[in-house]
Amino acid sequence: MSDMIDRIHIGEAEFLLPDEKMPYTLDAIHVPLKNPDGTWKLLTTDLGEKPYFRKLTSTPEEIFTKVDTFKMDFNGYCDTWPSGLWLWSAHKCDDGMVFAFVHRELISRRDPFFRDSFLVGIAVSYDNGDSWKYLGDICSNAINGNTNQEISNMGGIPMYIRGDDIFIYFNDYDADRNKRITGARMKLSETIAAVREEKLPEVKKYSGNGVWDTDPVDGVGAPILPTLEGFHPDSHGSGVYCKPLDRFLMLMQTGGAGKLVMYVTQDGEHFDEHTIVDETGRDDMMQPYSFFMSTDGDCTDDMNEIGREFYIYYPHKSIKTYSYDEFYRRKVVID
Repeated sequence: MSDMIDRIHIGEAEFLLPDEKMPYTLDAIHVPLKNPDGTWKLLTTDLGEKPYFRKLTSTPEEIFTKVDTFKMDFNGYCDTWPSGLWLWSAHKCDDGMVFAFVHRELISRRDPFFRDSFLVGIAVSYDNGDSWKYLGDICSNAINGNTNQEISNMGGIPMYIRGDDIFIYFNDYDADRNKRITGARMKLSETIAAVREEKLPEVKKYSGNGVWDTDPVDGVGAPILPTLEGFHPDSHGSGVYCKPLDRFLMLMQTGGAGKLVMYVTQDGEHFDEHTIVDETGRDDMMQPYSFFMSTDGDCTDDMNEIGREFYIYYPHKSIKTYSYDEFYRRKVVID
């Protein structure tokens, strides 16, 4: 391992909740936002129930302290159930406005072939995440409208802010249905200004070799993660900037390969290092929807920056029975 990876110490798995004690079926990450009184709320989107936008009053030690709901204004999008919006990575601005990247699914159960489309968009909140308004789509993939989610689902949206750049990451597909993890980039200042007017920023997908100039809707993003022997990454996790490392840490699952992998980058483009966070030891369990929570209080109010000690929370989710979740965490300490 590299000197950088050697500084990351991942503890033993702690089993938190069996499936029968889970309050809902996990279907997205939990998005942390700090309340004015110093407590935390976690926002997530569950599966199969209305209302399915969950708001948890939480501490790092007890995630499911109290389960409530938050509101989502679809703003004319996704008005036909089960089409919907899945809240993902959020950024809290200096004046308290919060914007978040959102996974959107356009699903028509009236279509006998179930042609599904997947998109990435932005939502805004003016009350610290208690209610949201969807502003529209910024990214898509070029093979939307097919009959197989496995070859079009863009997944979750880890976010990295470095200077005035925002990087987001997701699954993308070429015309031959080859999957890759790619990214998109936009300016933080332009994004904040656009969201304040409830508009959308200019976004470009990753083109390769330091270039970010690919059309975000019809273009195919270049692969941004290195190919690793034995498994293929899938973007259904989260990311965080670790201040002691001056690195962005991004979590990716691997489906039936049973590995939860943490990739490391400084510039948002070169992910030359990685480490394994967890292994299920089974080919019928996966680890999507992983997220970070600081344990030492050295973090921003949106948990996008953390310090030397934090937890990684994740499930062991059944591939065959999607509603089955076992909930775990591991403590991480940085030298």
